[in-house]
Amino acid sequence: MKQNSSEQLVRVHRRQFIVGPREFLARSDWHFFPLGNSLVLSTDPDLRVSKVVDLDGTTWFILGIAVDTRPEYSTPLEELKKVRTQDITSLYEGWAGRWILVSGEHIHPDASAMLGCYYGRDTDGNLWASSSPTLIETVLKINQSKTSSQWQPSPHATVTGKVRGISWYPPPHSKIPGVSRLLPTQILDLTEGIPKSRPLVMPMTEKYKDQEIYAILRTAIQTAIEGFATLNAPDDLTLLLSGGRDSRVLLSVASAAGIPLNTFTRIHRRASLADRILPARLSKITGYSHNVNYQRQEIEGRREAILAHAGYNVSWLSAEEFLRGGSDPLRGIALAGFCAALGRDRLMPVSSATEATGKMIAEHFCEGESPQLIAAFDAWLEWRRNHQDDDPCVNLYDYFFIEQRTGGRKGIKEQIFDLFPVERVPPLNSARIFSLICHLSSEAKIKALWIPEIIKATKPELLADPMNPPNSYFGFFRNKLHNLRSRFST
Repeated sequence: MKQNSSEQLVRVHRRQFIVGPREFLARSDWHFFPLGNSLVLSTDPDLRVSKVVDLDGTTWFILGIAVDTRPEYSTPLEELKKVRTQDITSLYEGWAGRWILVSGEHIHPDASAMLGCYYGRDTDGNLWASSSPTLIETVLKINQSKTSSQWQPSPHATVTGKVRGISWYPPPHSKIPGVSRLLPTQILDLTEGIPKSRPLVMPMTEKYKDQEIYAILRTAIQTAIEGFATLNAPDDLTLLLSGGRDSRVLLSVASAAGIPLNTFTRIHRRASLADRILPARLSKITGYSHNVNYQRQEIEGRREAILAHAGYNVSWLSAEEFLRGGSDPLRGIALAGFCAALGRDRLMPVSSATEATGKMIAEHFCEGESPQLIAAFDAWLEWRRNHQDDDPCVNLYDYFFIEQRTGGRKGIKEQIFDLFPVERVPPLNSARIFSLICHLSSEAKIKALWIPEIIKATKPELLADPMNPPNSYFGFFRNKLHNLRSRFST
């Protein structure tokens, strides 16, 4: 059930939840639900909450948006009724979206922990968990002077940009002393207050050729988009479209399947010519209407709203989309191509957790002088060494992309996104899709060949222009003009 409490554009604590020994109402209109084991779930009215009982009588709450990527399955809510508690993890391996599954004993995040979970104990030893770093800090009564002394990202830090650095606080640590953050490979045991391991990718008993995996991935993506379209009906979905690969494969699959949607592009001061020019061309090819929004100056009051809602847990450059109103026009459900870089994103200095150290990673990103950042990466590496997947198809590059770049950085960005009415979801973030990508041949995985192959099979006209072409592709004069504008933009 989805309940709308407000049409405010920006609202602090929208779509957040808290689990603890008693209800915690961040606003007077919050709801609460007994979980069992003396725990209570408290939620903002704009957070989607679905309740279901499995075959063993365990009550589950699905928070957020989940759809299955397997066409032979019904909705997650219906499928939960048909399984025993011990089979829950094998059921949700096919779920995509941004969700958390909660019972009186466990919290299960989605496959990329896009809907995050912070947890810690209060002075009485009671366990609390929340999607919100500011609410968990409030309920645990953490002295803010302690958090302000912690390492924090440089305001302009990006792992590949001009100011090279880490733009998020690496989980499983958090900026808040005594508070941890769930990794995508963790389940929170609410009875013991500790994380338990789960695999990043699910085992595959059958061996597929690359072409067979491409076909399965195409079906999985189409099934996920159709599921989101059903949830968003009667309104059309919005596809966040750029000049790159990730959104183009979503566009291709949706177009071939005849799924109604609109496309949307936000133009920011660092946007490439590909992002400025290609989305309109691509939309025209598919017959979808295209909307564009130009980010301007920082909007008054936004910085204060972000700090109240999310704290400072990601660089201001990463939060620029929200500061400058880049996504303000959006409503309903918006699709994003998150997680498509799995396998091709190889930003780590080494591929093995046994070889890596926190200092090595920090230095690789020009952050080697921070003991707290090094300790955070060391904690992550310790978890990785102690809880390795049995499947050799995944390596430290893959874990870094999903657990740090996606769960760590994107997770907090999506939590900031909760300030706004629109709900952004990734059709690609299911453990099943991760498994399929990781089981491709080495070349197909590293080069992400599944993306152009799916586009060829669905809407080959979308390959008329290359994906993420350099600015020079658009001609000498356009490139020169773009460089001049970029130089004087603020």
